[in-house]
Amino acid sequence: MVTTNNERVGKALELLRAGLGPFVEAHSRSEQFRGSKPWQANTSVTQWDAYKLLDSMKGNWYHIFSNVLGPTDKNLVHELLEQRNNWAHPTHQNSFSIDDAYRVLDSTARLLTAVKAPQAAEAENMKAELGRLIYAQPMRSEKNKAEDKDYSCPISGCQKVFNGSRGGWDAHVASPKKHPEWHPEIDDPRDRKARFKTEFSSWFTRD
Repeated sequence: MVTTNNERVGKALELLRAGLGPFVEAHSRSEQFRGSKPWQANTSVTQWDAYKLLDSMKGNWYHIFSNVLGPTDKNLVHELLEQRNNWAHPTHQNSFSIDDAYRVLDSTARLLTAVKAPQAAEAENMKAELGRLIYAQPMRSEKNKAEDKDYSCPISGCQKVFNGSRGGWDAHVASPKKHPEWHPEIDDPRDRKARFKTEFSSWFTRD
């Protein structure tokens, strides 16, 4: 049976639930923890779903989780919370592309690695498997390749044109040196690529 992209995202959320539960529970014992305090209600954080765990990390970031995780991890929490909401929303069900699913698995693996959760290995394996599927997708015919249009870099002032496809966009935007005025505060290559995909999402729409 073929696994859908929506099912892949659902599995990633299950890995987040299992991996983040013990981490959030350990920090929920702090008197600074905001929101429902599980020890007072005699409940376990490990029973929370991915949404509640991510939302608690977001709501308690500055006074608890920023002390043990970095800014990149904060971005992952926000991103995965948004993707979880997209997955749960009726109008977004089954709307994840293969690239979307890969991104969710990548972000899941990175966040689980940051909190030292053993589920990170399974997320990495799922990401690698999906990466092989993406790579193995049938190549389009030479005729279709010849009919491809050119794509100009959407960053203001950039003269770069991708001939025939968008291939190489990631290397093009990864370094701040090529676009020093475009988000100079972001210097991590992965974060710059993620920002590009978010800011210029329509640029990736298949024609």
